[in-house]
Amino acid sequence: MGYVVADLDAAVRFYEGLGLGPFKQPNLPGVRTQATQYGRPVTNRKLRNMGTHIGTTRIELEFLQPVENAPIQEEFLKRRGEGANHFGFKVADVDAEAAKLERKGFKAIYTVTFSSGIKCKYLDTDKLGGVLFEFWQPPTVGITSPPPVMPSP
Repeated sequence: MGYVVADLDAAVRFYEGLGLGPFKQPNLPGVRTQATQYGRPVTNRKLRNMGTHIGTTRIELEFLQPVENAPIQEEFLKRRGEGANHFGFKVADVDAEAAKLERKGFKAIYTVTFSSGIKCKYLDTDKLGGVLFEFWQPPTVGITSPPPVMPSP
């Protein structure tokens, strides 16, 4: 579950004070090899994020603070303020899962690929609930430890 926040450090302090955490920055294997936002190549995208698992579940709470050239989160923050931005789903094939929603009229608004094989795609689900869907597939090469539960591009 991804939440956009204006101040990552303040959000982490607040929720750790409630007993959640510890929050950690994701360590994604590989380097970005391709990224697009709204169908255009993107560079210099900067986003701060940290996450933690909720209790003993595999559900992750992630906070994302837009820093530079992150229009998806920047627009969300301007339009709606802080809050739930996306649900992330680990899948075997990002393109196949995304295609199912695209056939129903949903639009892919952000994609990213890493040299390790990690692939993520955000889809705009404005037709229902105003929360984005993030599909991501885990790394396929160069992995010596279990992949993270939900990477943030």
